[in-house]
Amino acid sequence: MFKKKDLTNVPVYKALIQLSIPLVLINVIATLYQVVDMFWVAKLGTESIAGISVSFPIIFVVNSIMFGISSSGAIIIAQYFGKKKHKKVEYYAGQTLIWLTIIGLCTGIIGYLISDLLVTLIGAESNVSILASSYTKIIFIGIVFGYVYQGFTSILRSLGEVKLPLIIAFIGLVLNFILDPLFIFGGYGVPAMGVKGAAIATVLTQGASLLIALIWLTLNKELVHIRKKNLYPNKKALFEFIKIGVPTTLEFLSRSIGFVLLTFIIAWFGTNAIAAYGIGMRVTSLATIPSFGISLATLTLVGQTLGAKKTKKVHEIIKKGMIFSFTFLTILEILILIFVKELTSFFIENNLAVMNEAITSIVMFVLLFGLFGANVVILTAYRGAGKTTIAMILSFANIFTQIIVSLILIFIFNMGLFGVWLSYPITTIIIFIISYGYYKTHPIEKSIV
Repeated sequence: MFKKKDLTNVPVYKALIQLSIPLVLINVIATLYQVVDMFWVAKLGTESIAGISVSFPIIFVVNSIMFGISSSGAIIIAQYFGKKKHKKVEYYAGQTLIWLTIIGLCTGIIGYLISDLLVTLIGAESNVSILASSYTKIIFIGIVFGYVYQGFTSILRSLGEVKLPLIIAFIGLVLNFILDPLFIFGGYGVPAMGVKGAAIATVLTQGASLLIALIWLTLNKELVHIRKKNLYPNKKALFEFIKIGVPTTLEFLSRSIGFVLLTFIIAWFGTNAIAAYGIGMRVTSLATIPSFGISLATLTLVGQTLGAKKTKKVHEIIKKGMIFSFTFLTILEILILIFVKELTSFFIENNLAVMNEAITSIVMFVLLFGLFGANVVILTAYRGAGKTTIAMILSFANIFTQIIVSLILIFIFNMGLFGVWLSYPITTIIIFIISYGYYKTHPIEKSIV
């Protein structure tokens, strides 16, 4: 049922659909995972919600490191798989897992020791800081589970297998839904632990997901054979991971910085503006899930095809990936515009001013959603080719272009808060022109392996 798949000979649209649908569902489950956590913690009160919220930036930074290393491993593995060098695939799969284990353990130990300091630097109130610190410490204790499991899913994705990670993700979601109330509120001999309980439930769920993954790897060697000799850490492999992975890590971190800067600008317009932005981000974050699924599918296809030295097909993948993403997200854009009021009212009903502002922000965000999706494909294609520095620079350009456009519209054109919302479609156009222009003048020609 589960096996590695050579996608280099599969028609592009068929391959995109085969990979994209499970990957989109995995991202949906990941989002639901956070919703479940917040649903149960919200019953503890505002301070508990704030405690977990304070820990989010810390966990985001830690996860950025994880994504950087795991994605670099996936890029290398996909290209060697395309070359049909299966011993290299096995070697880098083993190196990906062992280095994620080592880095995960080091991150966990250091993170645990400096959790109090990190929470203090964020500047939350004392009661909230105590809750945030206790939650963060427990997450750091089990962070290695998340690191290694992310490596496992990245390896499978690079080999074209996405059904197994989807099944494990669903099991994890169900398990988390059961464990959250048990450890938060207590029962069946388990004491009530509040926010700590939510963290323990998360760690146990990650541990269980990793255990299932390791059992599968042991019993299904045709999927990918992790040999003992490939689990001895090699510095050369680490340097390769760092070279490819650091730009990806910085790219993820830059998004967080961009979010902070934009929030700072919006805060000039008061509490209602921030509330509207928060609601808008929740709706639009759900809307962007399909684009990330399609982008991960593109990464795998470009990696395998480039490894197979089928350069012409790489350009076909990028072209059809852009069309596929543009079409899919344009349809989604139309649906959001039709039901924008209903989507917004799900989060707020009793404040008409905030609701109307949130609707405006959502409309502006999805106004050129198809073009946004096409741009994501271009960036991901460069990642799949191992040219992560280019993808990072283009992402940086997107963030700082929006900040600059927002400030121009606010101060020069006196558009106020609407200038921030209008910066979304304007930035989308500018960055697409830059990205597509760069791609046409600097086409992807060869692999990095």
